[in-house]
Amino acid sequence: MAGCAQTTTAGQIPATTPPSVPAHAAPVTGRSMSGVVTGTSGHPIAGASVVVTVALSGSEQAVRAVGAFSTAGIFCLLGCSAPHDAGYSARDGSFALSLPGANPQHDDYRLTVAVARGSARVAISVVLPWTARSISGADVQLADGAPQLRASGDHRSVVPPPLPARYGAAAFDAALQAEAGSPPVADGQQLTVTNGYDARVVEDERLLLTTVQTGHEGDLAAVFSSSLEVHGNDVPASRGSSCFVTGSRGQSISQPTCGLTDGVLESDWQPVDDPRCGDGPCPGAAQHDHRDVTIVLGKPLRGSLLVVRGCLGCSVSTSSDGRHFTTAATAPFGGADDVLVKALRGELVEAVRVQTDTGGFFDRLREVSVFGAAGS
Repeated sequence: MAGCAQTTTAGQIPATTPPSVPAHAAPVTGRSMSGVVTGTSGHPIAGASVVVTVALSGSEQAVRAVGAFSTAGIFCLLGCSAPHDAGYSARDGSFALSLPGANPQHDDYRLTVAVARGSARVAISVVLPWTARSISGADVQLADGAPQLRASGDHRSVVPPPLPARYGAAAFDAALQAEAGSPPVADGQQLTVTNGYDARVVEDERLLLTTVQTGHEGDLAAVFSSSLEVHGNDVPASRGSSCFVTGSRGQSISQPTCGLTDGVLESDWQPVDDPRCGDGPCPGAAQHDHRDVTIVLGKPLRGSLLVVRGCLGCSVSTSSDGRHFTTAATAPFGGADDVLVKALRGELVEAVRVQTDTGGFFDRLREVSVFGAAGS
């Protein structure tokens, strides 16, 4: 199985079924972890991806082991830069892996199991206590079924695979995350959609719709996760619009190509900026305490939805004439998401201005999208 990216936040691990699956897992010499993977109905699961890592101290010890799953065969595993071993379950559901690393600090171990179900992924992660020699009987059960996407007009909502009451599963959290097959998502690049979302937010990209629930597997704390790839076919009216940056003296710096309207939703933009603003706050009063970028639509439209990606403490204003702006929405710094979604009520929009705090937040913006009302 492919190695992890050299970060402490996420890495890429294939979750595809192996070409051949033995009847029973081959024994492992030395310190090992072994068990059986079954569904919640009790049937064995063959060919599931099984990963064991050292559950590092500090933030990496957090129980949220599974960050995001790609239906293209990749899922992000938090802390996977830690020592780890990986394999697959056999036809009878059995698995056996070497316990990774010398583990001199006697950290616990995190066991994560994931399986593909059609275009979806279902997984479980548990933390097992450290033992001196081996861990046997590390049996886990994956939720039967797959996540389901429900649609009503432009509204979409996800329902995770059901779990029996014995797992004590909490209410689920859901999020839309970076494009399937892209590098691991960075912290914050997501939109919480537990209560559903507007389908237009996906635009014409592929995004991952993930669910997470906490509960318990026997006496062990557990995280139950699932993901589904969603495809969009909505192009905002703002796609391809021009934009300009406000410089230190209040001057407008036109962008040769506006990276905030190019349809690339997961990449930070790289603006042509005032050289005086490259090393921190702009000198002078015009942009010292904030930074502004203004998107100018090709023609005014009656707006129905505004989406700003990479909004880490930003304020968004709209204008009907390109000169006078009214605040439409704000997102305070420190929130779990960095995607701002604001419904508009048919007001005329000719330009959108995004104002961010100084520092590195200005070029963390990724995309600004305005959707027109029907018939506009």
